[in-house]
Amino acid sequence: MKKHIILLIVFSAFLATLAAQDMTNIENYRIYKMSEYLELTPGQAETFFPLLRQYEKNVAEIAKQENSLYEALKARKGKNDMSEAEMNRVMEQVAQFETQRTQLKQQFMQQSGKMLSPGQASRIPFFEKEFRNELKQQFIQRQNQQNQGGSKKPQTPGQGPGNPGNPGGGGNPGQGGRP
Repeated sequence: MKKHIILLIVFSAFLATLAAQDMTNIENYRIYKMSEYLELTPGQAETFFPLLRQYEKNVAEIAKQENSLYEALKARKGKNDMSEAEMNRVMEQVAQFETQRTQLKQQFMQQSGKMLSPGQASRIPFFEKEFRNELKQQFIQRQNQQNQGGSKKPQTPGQGPGNPGNPGGGGNPGQGGRP
């Protein structure tokens, strides 16, 4: 029995390590694709990515606060003991979170505009959606290949559509191609 528990703990730790590596790989791939999509020079990348990380850290902090509020509300689910004043206070907090998020985005875009060309800065808002779509398509493609018996080798990140180095994909991401 002890062997099974130890084996389970080791296996769980191994899976957690793999998941962390996957997230690191995805984040590294995201940075690579963003650099390519925005056509950043090395100098621009040196100043842009620290700004991006700070922006994302600030947005994550707002999301954390928002989740705490939602968890507190969820704990009260089914109880009709909230007064109108309490409900108004909660709604005000939700609106504040949205306002803070909007202000952070505006500041980030303004600061980005100082270090990037107008064309590069104008592409920032579109990157994330296109990147997520690309990851989703790659995931679906891999699932389909696995369901078909795996006759084709799944693409690794960087071999997907929109990668100029990919003979089957291609295109310049700045000209309508995917990141």
